[in-house]
Amino acid sequence: MSLKLAKAVVARHVARQVPRPGRVLILALFLFNAVYFAFYRLIDSDVSSFSVNFTNEKSVIELLGFNSSHSAEFKKVVKSKFRRVEKDKDRFWLANTELTEVDIKVPVQKFLKSYEGEDSWSNVNELYYDPRFTLSMYLNQIRTEYLKMKPAQIRQLDINNFKNPIKLPFNWADWMDVSILNSELKKPLDERINCEFLSENTNNNPDPSYFCTDNQDFPEEKIKQLGFKHREQLPGVIIHGHSSHDDRSYSDIRVFEARAYALTHLPKPYRVIILNGGEKGGTYEFDVDMESNQRLLNSPFIDNYLSSNGIDVKQVTNETVLTLNHLTEFQKLKQNIIPKYLPPTDEGYRMYKSIRKQSDPTASRELEIPAELFSYSQSIIDEQMEFYKSRPAGSLSIQYQSYYNSLIDCAQHTDTDEPTYFKMATIRIDDERNRDREWGWHYDWRFFDGALNYKREGWTRDDLNQRTNIILDRLLRNWNRFAEEKGIITWIMHGPLLSWYWDGLMFPFDVDIDIQMPVVELARLARDYNQTLVVEDPTEGYGKFLIDVGTYIHNRGISTKGNHIDARFVDVDSGIYIDITAVSKSAAVLPDEYEKKFALAQIEKKPEGQEAEVEVYNDRRKHFYKLDQLSPLKYSMMGGVPVYIPSTIHDRLVFEYSRGLTRYEFGGWYFIKMLNLWVKLENLVHVFENEDIYDAELQYDKRKILNCVLKMTEEDVIKLLDIDEVLVEYYLTKDLTDLHQFEMEFLFDAEGKDSTILKTDEERRKIYNQLTATFKITKKPLRKSLYDFSTIERLKHAPTYKPPAVPDLQVQM
Repeated sequence: MSLKLAKAVVARHVARQVPRPGRVLILALFLFNAVYFAFYRLIDSDVSSFSVNFTNEKSVIELLGFNSSHSAEFKKVVKSKFRRVEKDKDRFWLANTELTEVDIKVPVQKFLKSYEGEDSWSNVNELYYDPRFTLSMYLNQIRTEYLKMKPAQIRQLDINNFKNPIKLPFNWADWMDVSILNSELKKPLDERINCEFLSENTNNNPDPSYFCTDNQDFPEEKIKQLGFKHREQLPGVIIHGHSSHDDRSYSDIRVFEARAYALTHLPKPYRVIILNGGEKGGTYEFDVDMESNQRLLNSPFIDNYLSSNGIDVKQVTNETVLTLNHLTEFQKLKQNIIPKYLPPTDEGYRMYKSIRKQSDPTASRELEIPAELFSYSQSIIDEQMEFYKSRPAGSLSIQYQSYYNSLIDCAQHTDTDEPTYFKMATIRIDDERNRDREWGWHYDWRFFDGALNYKREGWTRDDLNQRTNIILDRLLRNWNRFAEEKGIITWIMHGPLLSWYWDGLMFPFDVDIDIQMPVVELARLARDYNQTLVVEDPTEGYGKFLIDVGTYIHNRGISTKGNHIDARFVDVDSGIYIDITAVSKSAAVLPDEYEKKFALAQIEKKPEGQEAEVEVYNDRRKHFYKLDQLSPLKYSMMGGVPVYIPSTIHDRLVFEYSRGLTRYEFGGWYFIKMLNLWVKLENLVHVFENEDIYDAELQYDKRKILNCVLKMTEEDVIKLLDIDEVLVEYYLTKDLTDLHQFEMEFLFDAEGKDSTILKTDEERRKIYNQLTATFKITKKPLRKSLYDFSTIERLKHAPTYKPPAVPDLQVQM
């Protein structure tokens, strides 16, 4: 890499963090600093040809906008295409990732608790859902509750001075879209789906009583307890448990079961944390009132909202229409209430401080992990048991009581007989709509919203690809924002680390996101944040994510019952999740593959009886590590999100994925080096001549296509950028992949192996530290919000498609 490109990439990234009027001066100062430190160190230095007029913003943009390895003509064409993306916002709508249509109009009378008309939402069978409505009501209610405690002379109330957050009611019908049930709720009760129907469409035709009860057999008093007025407001079946992994139904039936379960039996979270992605961060939080099943339509929230906005409830009529804007409510909340920050006394403050409080641009952002964080001996477990046992009866919060219960339960089981904790939405593969013939093992059954590549009416394959990318992007963005806010030490591993290595983005063909943490951090996550609903920054989207920690995390040997995953961060709107695994010392036996691949793994079998003395850590499946292979963690970026990566990378990736670093094709996706992007075959075929990509039988020849990809010219790439989907992806990711390309110069040598130069070259180390000091979460998400894309924008920009009326549940026999 040339010095010119090195400076350009760093400066461009800095520019994104600084308001426009100050960018030119900041860029000039930063580039001068970079030249000073890097002049004698960076390979292929061409400082004599580096010339920029820093008083001319246009020349700065021209310098920073494009990869210097491309020709001037290529840069010119790409620049023109990018301008077209920015100008034609209707055609290239996916490039705008900000929220749209945040205003909603609501006939408010139907929501009032005091209103008893037949069309009242408390009386009708149908369910109402709009995340903008939910956020508007809750953000206003949080502000209302805290303002009750605010002294008149104080402009802003600092909730950091309060030991406990406020408590509010919670109902899943307000926080996830269960309106798919409306097609059933409109039918007479005796015409609705029953348990027998579910059994007939499940592969084993099981007795469904273990997960399903017919509505007519459900006790009347329980209906009232759930907050409903009559049984017609519930579906024809009451789903009270998981249909087992062996009893697989069709994808749409699994979706129905998940929504029916959420309506009646899905346990409420213990706490809700709303992320504040502003410059100073912080969170707004409330504990959930576990005794209340109130939905918004039965709560005082709407009355309070009207009152706080100067509207007399008694004056509301059927013609009263409210215009709600949750962003306005969020801004009011931030103006009156200072968000919660991690206190210096918290166990996670060391990590939080190194990222959030570090102001020295030359300081290292690396994070040393103390060996004791990987130690979770029986004596530590026993001490915890004694501590909680000694507490007075009823004194533990529901969160601490749950943690104590897990200690008790786990003590009754071993690695070989513990029950399997997580339950998946396994589906039938004998279904023509199941394009990938997948089994459904990548979805949490409680929040399942259909297999990712399952045929959907009105959805194209491109739509489904975009949906997948959005889900993965928002999962990673919100997990890492939450982890930074709470000082939780985690790093990416396995598939995501391999994907990071290629281009600093996530693979578009892999839905697995794997992160690791030390076992002591896992215990803290379980104790303080288990069953917490994390809500996306309201200015960025409407995502909700449930932290779910398994009961048997205190057993640290290899699990034989499938408890290889310790915790999950689950997307409530899709059921896709991040897998969280802890690594710790244990008596687990090293698998034979480590001996066979010792040159890569560099881990020897533990001497018998000396497990406690050897610093080798493992998860609950088959992955083993030495401390220096993990620590110090390096601070990096992935898809516009700061992440930690382990200390050593190359050999570990080759150990886990023998061809992972050299395979330019996977599952019909090809890596285009000039774009630093994976592009699917359907788009590539438009670039090459037929004879170059077909075999004698006129079938695609993978080897011929790969040969064409590896020899692509700039002219070929420009043809590829004529495809809107590819152009938008390049437009959204170019800065990020350029940044990653520059970062790789510090971390890996010319052969792609882990470099040691940062340990020996002080000047290069300073440049690297300055680079990582610029790593901040991007101000705008890389992709649109899932709700905006699925419910608003996709339909708006598909004029030939008219949404069908909500159909009856159909089953492919």
